[in-house]
Amino acid sequence: MKVASKVAVGSALLLLLAVGALGYLVAVVRDLVAVQREVSTTHTRAARHALFQIRLLDEIEESLRKLEVTHDPQYSAKVERLRREAGEGVAALATLGLEGAEGEALETFRQAWRALPAGTTDADEVRDVRERAEGLLAAVEAAIVHRARTAAAASETAGRVALGVAAAAVLLGLVVVQLTVRSINAPLQRLVAGTHTVAAGDFALELNGSSDDEFAQLEADFNAMVQRLGELDAMKKDLLSHVSHELKTPLATLQETHKILLEDVAGTLNDTQRRLLELNLRSSERLSRLISKLLDLSRMEAGAMAYELAFHDLRQLVRDALAELAPRARERSLRLDVELPAEPVEIHCDGDRLVQVVENLVENAIKFSPEGAAVRVGLEVVAAPPAGAPARWRGGGVLLAVRDAGPGVPVAERERIFDRFHQAGPRRGGSVGGAGLGLAICHGIVEAHRGAIWVADNEPAGSVFRVLLPPPADEGALSAADSARAGAPNLVSSAGFAGQNSA
Repeated sequence: MKVASKVAVGSALLLLLAVGALGYLVAVVRDLVAVQREVSTTHTRAARHALFQIRLLDEIEESLRKLEVTHDPQYSAKVERLRREAGEGVAALATLGLEGAEGEALETFRQAWRALPAGTTDADEVRDVRERAEGLLAAVEAAIVHRARTAAAASETAGRVALGVAAAAVLLGLVVVQLTVRSINAPLQRLVAGTHTVAAGDFALELNGSSDDEFAQLEADFNAMVQRLGELDAMKKDLLSHVSHELKTPLATLQETHKILLEDVAGTLNDTQRRLLELNLRSSERLSRLISKLLDLSRMEAGAMAYELAFHDLRQLVRDALAELAPRARERSLRLDVELPAEPVEIHCDGDRLVQVVENLVENAIKFSPEGAAVRVGLEVVAAPPAGAPARWRGGGVLLAVRDAGPGVPVAERERIFDRFHQAGPRRGGSVGGAGLGLAICHGIVEAHRGAIWVADNEPAGSVFRVLLPPPADEGALSAADSARAGAPNLVSSAGFAGQNSA
């Protein structure tokens, strides 16, 4: 039986149970609404009119007793006015359509009222009519109480029925869920694990399910998709690697040609020619940097990135990187503020690659900061993991922070911003260009050095990129550093480096 059929049968049973319970509850609610309407539109009004009649009859009785003592004609006029109001109230009660005991009590009151002489001055006769009005009020109140009790009993019954139906629905739902989960859990787990594997870049996966339901076809389609993705990924990597490699030599020749021309080797240039050649040279240098990044990315993905390991003072590496970028910062009227420790910070690393990390981060900060702002670069040795460090990090390390004054990185983009070819949404002032490779390369280099890199908000505006590297070398490591400086450089691939130094 297919999964869809199992789910359909179970859902149909649940639906029938729910419809039956809903129909019963609707009928009960309809009865309760009818009772409430009857009480609010008939009995409540009847009780209000009865109370009003009692009050009027009290006033009539009181006025008659005062008239009997004082013989004041004002009391006689007041009695007549009150009798007219009471008569109108009796007529209003007759229109309510009371039935049962309250209807009989109303009829008794009406007869007593009609039997009251028009010009009577006997207060005791009025008291008798008042007692009939009190009997009417008591009958109406008893009817209200009876209907309230009936509604409460119906509500309790409906609650018990609803509870029973809910229990039955829960049991039936558990059975349906259990059968459904047993049918889809295993193939779904295989698909989830396969999806995570493919998302991590492993396209050598093949799912082999034994079921004969919809998941079997889904797994077959998944295998075909993964195979195709693997072929496309290999083609992409080969294309990037080959094209980048083939472009590097002619591009270097083009740059040297421009430099020779700018040195007036082939003749004196006028200002226009010199400016155009300088523009061409800058463009070729940008293209050369992009090609170098593509080649680095290809080597990282292939696990063939070579690292020349030695002990370096990280302060000097930061200074070297900033020296390269200082002219670019001046072009945009930006200030580079640097805060470095007073003592050397020696770590075992590939110096050129860490310079590349600093250059990429500072270049991004220059690119996104508005003119006249400051780009701040700080380096410090921390004793404990700073805020934002990955959970796997234990202890302290060397923290590099690059702060800009740009528009910042949206929270939703902070994980993906280190993916290759990914750029966070539109920036203030429009697009600033770039291929989305610099941060991916930084992430690869930092991870290869057993470090961590992340981005956070920079108060009051902008972003701060932090790089956390393992702590500086101790005395034993410094001795090893001396040996390393005296001997040949330590060359390892990116895969070997990460494997040797994995935390």
